[in-house]
Amino acid sequence: MNKCTLLLVCGLFLACNKPQAEITNENPVKIELASLAEKGPETISLKDWSKNIKFIPLETKEIQPVKNISTIIQKNNKLLIAQPQRASVFDLDGKYLYDIGQQGNKPENYISIQNLTVRNDTIFIKDKNNQIKLYNWQGKFMGLIPTPELPILDLYPVLDKDIFIGHIPNRTGENKNRLAIFRDTTVLNLIPTYSKFERVDGSIVITLISEMRTFDGNVSAFKELFNDTIFQIKPDYSLHPYAVINLGKNKATEEHRYALTPNMFTQKNFDMFDGKIALSAIGEKDDIIYMVPYNKIIKPYTFSFDKKSGKAYYQKITYPESQLELTDGSFFTPAFISTDGKYLIDLEFTKNDNKPVIVLVER
Repeated sequence: MNKCTLLLVCGLFLACNKPQAEITNENPVKIELASLAEKGPETISLKDWSKNIKFIPLETKEIQPVKNISTIIQKNNKLLIAQPQRASVFDLDGKYLYDIGQQGNKPENYISIQNLTVRNDTIFIKDKNNQIKLYNWQGKFMGLIPTPELPILDLYPVLDKDIFIGHIPNRTGENKNRLAIFRDTTVLNLIPTYSKFERVDGSIVITLISEMRTFDGNVSAFKELFNDTIFQIKPDYSLHPYAVINLGKNKATEEHRYALTPNMFTQKNFDMFDGKIALSAIGEKDDIIYMVPYNKIIKPYTFSFDKKSGKAYYQKITYPESQLELTDGSFFTPAFISTDGKYLIDLEFTKNDNKPVIVLVER
């Protein structure tokens, strides 16, 4: 399966939509996935799972190569595709239109894109220097926002609010804080780390891109990779549990990454999650919460939870035959939700020329 490339570095690691502003669940939703994970996924055809499928091969001639795609945002009649060195806009036929900003050392440029997200009509790009660059959808530079003097890896604007939430990577295993809620350089709240981890090898620790990500869809929430709880942010900048996930013994533990040694990375079929599931919550669409394993190259399957019925699903979603020959082992695994909440979005590649194909799915 050839999915979005995960940007990992070994050594000392270097590393949405119109939400509801109010707290939407007074009591957290309980999502039981343990028995499903133990039994394994059921196989279902995407044709039966959805009501409409759209394949969009990207035109890459002018911007070769398109690789290491980290973010796909669909808004109105445009697709915004983010890579470390560029952010490009396409139409819904896959035709390349223009770039958002460009690499460089001027104030309107970025060194590299560490994070890209959208709030309403503004595109936020977190640069390598910890500044947030602002652009409109026509690619015009709108200004920049400084951030606190903290080692923030992932950050997101909290939609419908003028604040940001950032993830602080725990490279030492002894960080006091894991999340920062801030406005410009002012820290409004620091969310503490409750556990300490002893590193087996002092020269290596794993830092993953998007250890925290906000929901796509119509609910404002976020999940940390190794946390069972999906949170919302309260008006006083504290956290409110929105949903609690139970994976049972199949849950990947944060402790495991501090036990890794360099020789493990050379082993065949190395799995940094030790065969367990580190779950990323993609977002919510039509009262269904979608979740996928972070290690979806190894486990390209989809968890979902229907809030109305209270039923959970674990599914291997197969592609129907099409004129596009996708790489072997390709399964539909939603990675994003469109800004209007209409489409679930995935990225695939063609078998022979390895060109990216955006898949938009309506349910």
